[in-house]
Amino acid sequence: MSMNTLTTAQILTSFIPRRRFHYQQHQPVFKLTRSPRLVCMAEPYLITKLESAEKTWKELSVKLADPDVVSNPSEYQKIAQSVSDLNEVVSIYMHFKDCEKQLEETKALAKEAGNDEEMADMIASEITSLNKELKELEEKLKMMLLPTDPLDARNIMLEVRAGTGGDEAGIWAGDLVRMYQRYCERNSLKYAPLSCSEAEHGGFKTYVMEIKGKRVYSKLKYESGVHRVQRVPQTETQGRVHTSTATVAIMPEADEVEVVIDPKDIELTTARSGGAGGQNVNKVETAVDLMHKPTGIRIFCSEERSQLQNRSRALQLLRAKLYEIKLREQQEKIRSQRLSQVGTGARAEKIRTYNFKDNRVTDHRLKMNFALMNFLDGDIEDAVQACTTMEQKLQLPSPEKPDLVLSLLRKHGFSKTQISNLVRKRPSLLLANPQNTLLPKFEFLYSIGIQESVLTRTLSSDPTILTRSLENQLIPSYKFLKSVLLSNERVIAALKRTTWIFLEDHSKNLVPNVATLREFGVTQKCIALLLTHFPEAVMQRHDQFYEILQEVKDMGFDPQKSTFVLAVHAKAGKANKSIWDNCCRVYSKWGWSKDDISIAFKKHPHCMMLSEKKIMENMDFFVNKMGLSSRLIAHSPAVLFFSLEKRIIPRFSVLEVLLSKGLVKEDYSLCTLLLPAEKGFLERFVSRFEKEVPDLLSLYKEKLDTKKKKEHS
Repeated sequence: MSMNTLTTAQILTSFIPRRRFHYQQHQPVFKLTRSPRLVCMAEPYLITKLESAEKTWKELSVKLADPDVVSNPSEYQKIAQSVSDLNEVVSIYMHFKDCEKQLEETKALAKEAGNDEEMADMIASEITSLNKELKELEEKLKMMLLPTDPLDARNIMLEVRAGTGGDEAGIWAGDLVRMYQRYCERNSLKYAPLSCSEAEHGGFKTYVMEIKGKRVYSKLKYESGVHRVQRVPQTETQGRVHTSTATVAIMPEADEVEVVIDPKDIELTTARSGGAGGQNVNKVETAVDLMHKPTGIRIFCSEERSQLQNRSRALQLLRAKLYEIKLREQQEKIRSQRLSQVGTGARAEKIRTYNFKDNRVTDHRLKMNFALMNFLDGDIEDAVQACTTMEQKLQLPSPEKPDLVLSLLRKHGFSKTQISNLVRKRPSLLLANPQNTLLPKFEFLYSIGIQESVLTRTLSSDPTILTRSLENQLIPSYKFLKSVLLSNERVIAALKRTTWIFLEDHSKNLVPNVATLREFGVTQKCIALLLTHFPEAVMQRHDQFYEILQEVKDMGFDPQKSTFVLAVHAKAGKANKSIWDNCCRVYSKWGWSKDDISIAFKKHPHCMMLSEKKIMENMDFFVNKMGLSSRLIAHSPAVLFFSLEKRIIPRFSVLEVLLSKGLVKEDYSLCTLLLPAEKGFLERFVSRFEKEVPDLLSLYKEKLDTKKKKEHS
């Protein structure tokens, strides 16, 4: 037997002096005190599972040689896959048993080592090494025997969508798309674009790609959530750092049998794709616009050169989206337990921050940092493996902290869905000390007047507050906010708007920003209004906040009036700049000049924060259906905020009847018609003319009921 094939115990035996067997009983025997007495033996349940796995592996390996199995390709492939799945765990278990055998042999040698101190040291070192190796193997086997997600082997649809940050958000979404493409290339995964919408200044508004390969979902399922970037954008001219976001959703590929799609529920239209591809895509309607009526999901697919291929792609993507909805419902039950996945599903979670200034990527779930440039080049495997390990640790059987944490959450009124959201966003909270870490924070929040329903809703939406120090962060934040807002009710209102009002370093921005508001002459009442209802506006960088205050003041706003702080809110933040530009573009379509926009902004600053859809629908009614001057709306911008179906159409229906009968003058005031509450409107325009038009109230209610019926249907 060669030296290379001998076990460590056998090698050690060859070095033990033979004379040790001739010691007399009266001679002192050297006692080995350096070797640990504890042998690392696996838990019984683990041994039972491993022996069963090994037995199954051997039986399946024999079956692979069976001629009947070999002649059946599908059966052979199925068994071969099962053997392949068991190979690693059986191999490690065999190694585990070999180590145990070596440990027993080495411990036996310890009894024969006599008083040879040099040999005793060698044996003690070997026992320590084997014990350590056994412990590591046992932990690895525990992880490998955990139940796997049945979706892990699936291919996926990966969707990247630009979030807050305007043009920079689109550029950032493009960077994330390239990162995942590079990851696929590094790991021999195949990817192909399914649908995309390019952003105006580069990047994408949305981008969906299909990724195929071995166990793709198991690797990328932890990428779901909000990815935040902090850098100087390409669109920034003054070198300021901006914070933008993009969301990533991972949808496991669904088989057609798993999601039933009724053709009657699909509305499909075609269009010309345009762009590169020759006359076919420019002259033939190859693009497909698919609408799923029950869910409102709309998919536009134009990547392929034929209508049939685009239709197939669109249906494939629809199946995946419907499967995601179904999967989310199923996972609500799973997430209510301790065995929750890390970071799957919802998009409101900030899972990572990519900081260009510090060349650092921070994963907030793992509390780990990675090198930025390598990460963006697709080297994300370390983060993927770390997320997998964290999930596995949470799944290990343990009667300790996780169950106690869940018990505490239930005791304080958290529903299954809320617990699911909290655990998914901050899985590390399951390892917190419930009595010493979590309970004091609950009691503190209750003490300032937060009701249980508000507490559960707020913390399940963003549980970050539970990860911060009570004495060093939460209490000091509360004391400062109370000193500015003067009441617990306002502090709670600000907290409900954003938990980050308790988490930011106030000395950096919030304290100097509040001081600057006072320097500008803003009243205490207006400061409280701004901080209570729009805290994000006051939390931005101090130099930027000062510039906005000066700009709003130069526009003619009075710092002592509420419109001043409303204008500050409308101007504050990177996202609001993008919204402002979009509103200017939309209002210009309706013939508003810069002066008209300025007039509207001064009358109601938040008119520059409305969505394009809201503006277009209301302006279309006022101008095209009612024949009003678009510039008239600029002098009464408050009317743009009202619901078309719930207020504007029912009230104008009443007005038209009154005008037709000459009961009111044609130079009516829009504000008089639309601004009063319902009671005031009925008194002035309905009850007053009850004799002349008995059916007027019925007409009004009929219009309201029509809206309600639409909502119910």
